[in-house]
Formats: sequence, C-alpha cells, structure tokens
Amino acid sequence: MSDQAAADGGIQHVAWLYRSPDEHLAGIRDFIEAGQSAGQPVLLAVPAGRLSPGWNLPGQKPGNHSLDTAELGRNPARLMPLVRAFADEHKGHDVRVVCELAWAGRSAPELDEVARYETMANLAFAAMPITMLCPYDVARLPGAAITAACGSHPRLKQGGTERINSDYRAANMRALGQPPFPVPPDAQHLSYQQDLRPVRSLVAAGVAGAGSAGGLGRVHG
Repeated sequence: MSDQAAADGGIQHVAWLYRSPDEHLAGIRDFIEAGQSAGQPVLLAVPAGRLSPGWNLPGQKPGNHSLDTAELGRNPARLMPLVRAFADEHKGHDVRVVCELAWAGRSAPELDEVARYETMANLAFAAMPITMLCPYDVARLPGAAITAACGSHPRLKQGGTERINSDYRAANMRALGQPPFPVPPDAQHLSYQQDLRPVRSLVAAGVAGAGSAGGLGRVHG
C-alpha cells in the first residue's frame, strides 16, 4: 500500500510501539475518541482481558463494536473477513480499527502468523477507507516481533508521534517483482473470483491425497 493509496482513501496501517499499560490505555482511548468526534465507527479488536474497565468510554456510539482477539487471534486470518464486513457495514464512512494480535506469551509460530496477517492486510484493505492501529508492547514482546511489525506497516507511531515508516519493506518487494512470501516451486496455482467451488475442489483433492503423499500439497491462490 502506497502513501498515495492512503491519500486516495485507502488503508492507513499504523504500527504503534507502546511501553506501558497506561500508555496503551490512554492511546486507545484517544484513538477511539478521535473517531467518535469525526463520526467514524470504531472496531476494537483486542484481547478480552484488556476490554474493561477503561473501554467504557463516555458517549460511545452504537456503531462501535469490539472483538476478542485472544480467541480470534489463534488464527489471525479469521479477523480479516470481520474487518472487511465492518467496513462494508459502514460503507461511505471512514472507519477506525484497533487490531492487537501480538502480546507477550504468544509462541514464535503464532507471532509469525501475526506478521503474515499484517502484511496481507496492506493488500486486502488497500482501497478501503480504514485507519488501522496495531499496538505492539516493545517492553514485553521479543525483538523479532517488533522488527516484523516495523517491516509490515507503512506508518509508525511511537511516543505520541506518528510518521511514515522507513522500514516498511513491501514497496521494495513489489519493486523487485516478488510476492510478500516466497511461493514454493511445487505449489499448485489457482485463479478465482467469487466462485469458491474450484478452491474447495482443489483443497479436497489435496486432503484426499494427503494419506498417500505423506502430507497436504501446498496451494497458492
């Protein structure tokens, strides 16, 4: 996602590096209240343990919604259609999303999946009027998770200041003609739009052959 896309109404995807619970609470309150002042619906997707009591904001509008990422975040990809549905529900309005998928205690494979989600969000929501704030606890998360966050967000917020993120690597990957993640040489390719039947057939064939082939073949859509 380019800065021009953001200027044209596309996603503004921000990695927010915070250092304390108080900073976390105050920053999200400010983000929600700014959305309320601008008439922008807000989707709050954070672990349920962080939802109370500070999230009971005065004057919260009915269009706002919250999701528990401690449950959904087991597979971050499950959040993507919910964010899209929220934006579609409020079509014609800019929307705000707080999306916290990385927290202390998550395993390295789980944080890898979070990094994949963050990169794909730039593509999936490129043309949608979404301001997405993604909190990362720099005091408790491993350095690799912070590095991945800086590499997947076009914008960076730290210490109350938001700026263009010079570490964002997606533009360089596209310039080199590379996808965000390497495609295995033995991957099967399938192009589709709204009809998911070919996808189901391909996955079913892969599952059926898993027993004899020793594993499920890799699919690239």
